[in-house]
Parts: sequence; structure tokens; C-alpha cells
Amino acid sequence: MPQVKESADPLLPEGSVGLIYNPALLDKHTGSFQEILSFKDGSSEWLSQLGQHRCRTSETDFHDYAARMVELADHIQGSTPHCSLGPLRGASKPCVIAEVMTKGAVEYDFFNFQANSETKNHARIRSDLQRIIGLRDPQAEEYRINITDVVRGGYGINKLVAFLGEIKCGSRYANQKWVLDLNLVHDDSPNTDLSRILSVQRLGVPDKFEINLHRYTVPNLIVEDYDEALAVELFTDGQRHRFKPCAVPGRFLYRVGDDVRLIETDDSYKTFENLYSKAITETLIYSSAYKQAGVVWNEYQNK
Repeated sequence: MPQVKESADPLLPEGSVGLIYNPALLDKHTGSFQEILSFKDGSSEWLSQLGQHRCRTSETDFHDYAARMVELADHIQGSTPHCSLGPLRGASKPCVIAEVMTKGAVEYDFFNFQANSETKNHARIRSDLQRIIGLRDPQAEEYRINITDVVRGGYGINKLVAFLGEIKCGSRYANQKWVLDLNLVHDDSPNTDLSRILSVQRLGVPDKFEINLHRYTVPNLIVEDYDEALAVELFTDGQRHRFKPCAVPGRFLYRVGDDVRLIETDDSYKTFENLYSKAITETLIYSSAYKQAGVVWNEYQNK
């Protein structure tokens, strides 16, 4: 759904039209945690936990991540792919966000791409890819394939493109031109091997197997890779929110202003989904740079 930008923002050119993700919460995330204890700011319980893990994420990180997702969805929708591949090993979230933001105009075919470096899994991965590629084949001169993935070392995306190259060599697709649109989300940490990610382009063959690489750099990948050892800090609506893991698994401290709560959850991932989804929603709704046009997440849930 198009959203018109209202004020200057370095993330989008003045007067441009983009998409805004307003996620609301999946039902399964609601009530995924409970408050088991409250105590005062500065108490021994709070102070003993506060220094355990340094803060790694801020409200600005969520804003930047959301802006990259705006670019991602806008680009994919404009490229009108025949097939959109979602390798399940970290790409689920950006793929789902793109589906939601485009109101289903872009639909992903997900497949299990975990442990892709293990030879025993190659036959299964090739089989899954062949089935999806065959199903979406437009039987035209040009076949446009969108791949959206979260990358770090670059091994996985190189492996995936190599598999597709093998399938392209089959007789069925010999006379077809394939255009791979690689949309890769990554951070700029030392663990990201940018040179290997860029090297995927060498697998292309002019006029036969073309590769167009689009990178979406985010401050960190905490949205995809939440770990209980990571602490989160948000500054929203004039208040600073902090989430600090405790030594006891499944428990963390939540602080807003002078109020501190000890939270317990059976599923830390779902709880974090709940919290950051609200954070992203608030960031976009109350941003002076964007105008909200409507809620699309519930439509996605019910489609």
C-alpha cells in the first residue's frame, strides 16, 4: 500500500512513495510472558542484573531496519518476479514482511535450506528447488526469480545460486533467460564477509543466467537472530525501555522509567517478537517522516 512521505528523511528521497510496515501482533505472541515480580529502580536485584550484558540495540536500529524493509518491499514489488524464493534458515522474517507490505502481491515459496553445507542435504534441496521452479515457470523467454535472504558469511547464498545454475542447465530451461534478483539483508559487523557475498555475481552467465545483487545493510541482525544473551534498549515516546536477560533461563528484567519488572516466559523468542513488533509499529506510526495509510497485517493473517 503506498505511503506518502511527509517530511525530509535521509532514508527516502523527498516526495518519494514507499511502503510502511505496520505489523500488529500475531495472536500466538500475545500473552507469551507474565510478570512475576516488581521492584524499585536502583534496588539490589536490578543493579545485579544491569551490568551483566551490554546494550546492543537501540530504537534507532529498529527504525533503520524498518526503513530497509520499506526499500526491500518496494523494490521487489516493482521487479514483478515470476518466482520468489524464501530459504528457511533466517530469511523468514524479511520475506513475510515483504508479503505483508505488498498485500500479497509478492508471495514466497519457502523451502528448508538449513545445513546446506552438508552433502547429505543437497539432493533434498535440489528437489525442493526443482519443484518450486517448475511450478512457477512462466514458460516465457525470460524467467525472473527473486531470492530474499539474510546473509553473513556468504557461503549459503553462493551455494543456493550454484544449485539454481545446475537446474538452469537442464534441457527444460536451456532456451530460457534467467534473471536472478538477489535481495540480501546483512549487517556491517566483522562477522559479515562482504567480499564472499559479492563474489556470488561471478556465477552469472551473460544473457543466460544473469545475477542482479541488491544489498540491504542493517545495524545488526537482532531482528532475525535473537539470542537470550543480547540486551535491548529502546527510547520511545520520551521513555527509555530496557530488557535485560537474567542468569535464570526464561527470565529477564524490563524497565520503563523508574518501574522495573521481572518477566518470565516459556518462549523467549515469542516474547521478544511481541516486544520488538510493538517497537517497530510505534516507530513508524509516530515518525514525523511517514504517514500511516492502513493496517495490513491482519489482512495477511486472514488471507
